[in-house]
Amino acid sequence: MEEYLFIQMKPTRGFLSITDPHKKSRFMCFKEKRTAETVVDYVTAFRSNYGYWPTMDMSKPVKVIESKVRFKPRSPYELRNYLTIDAFDYDTIFNMARRTNVSFFCVDNFVHVPNGKHQHFMNLTGQEWDGEADPVEFAQLMEFKYQVED
Repeated sequence: MEEYLFIQMKPTRGFLSITDPHKKSRFMCFKEKRTAETVVDYVTAFRSNYGYWPTMDMSKPVKVIESKVRFKPRSPYELRNYLTIDAFDYDTIFNMARRTNVSFFCVDNFVHVPNGKHQHFMNLTGQEWDGEADPVEFAQLMEFKYQVED
């Protein structure tokens, strides 16, 4: 069965996401490990240079990058320890969407070209997958989360 790769932030256990041009949040997934590694290289280098993880918001054609004044300097190599690349098969992804109503962006190609310290060009291609929640499973998950937080 075909597997797809996701980049997970270890401290939060959340997956790397992107905001599409229509302002919809989507988990990023990858067919090729090489492409996922390229994105890991980009996000760790960004965090190392600017002190925060990049926001991948494609709803705006231009985003201003400002460096934090004070942040703990870490190398991209050190920052890789905060990320994992996890593989899931299509059935697992389908069930994830049914329970949580999440959508996906399956990245086929990712290119990042820095143009000096304060300007970066990013180009990515891929396919949008819209998740469809099962109302019963989604409601059960929300009820469970509500009970746990009380």
